[in-house]
Amino acid sequence: MIQRIQSLYISIVVALGFLMLSGNIVSFAGTDGTGSYLRYNGLYQTSHSIVQKTEAVLPLSVLLVTIPVIAFAALFLFRNRKLQLRASVLTMLLIIGEIILIAWYIFYSITRYDLMVVFNIKIIFPVVSVILMYLAFRGILKDELIVRSYDRIR
Repeated sequence: MIQRIQSLYISIVVALGFLMLSGNIVSFAGTDGTGSYLRYNGLYQTSHSIVQKTEAVLPLSVLLVTIPVIAFAALFLFRNRKLQLRASVLTMLLIIGEIILIAWYIFYSITRYDLMVVFNIKIIFPVVSVILMYLAFRGILKDELIVRSYDRIR
């Protein structure tokens, strides 16, 4: 299991997924000195050291929790490569949905609350995760094709 490179890719995706659940995904700076930030469970606004939740982001929360769980399950499906392929494709699609939702919440926050975006490193985690899941998909598919070719030789 661990000697396969796709297992390493999936493990990194799981780690990045769990890192997305902690801390701020995106921070915002207001024109009046207030700040806001997007976390996995909502959009928060701070003014004079008072933190207040302004918006709930339930679809994003569901995706951010589901992605590392499915990727972790795919890590242990190495004996059933077809199911592991499907789980990796599902994870890629969910991560693409996560990227779209984060972009939508950023645009929504900018237009509704008149904020400026302050990006941090977590904004690239979903993009890196999609790339790594694609590489894992290719590795799993290559393993499946090798096993099929051995079956044809017999």
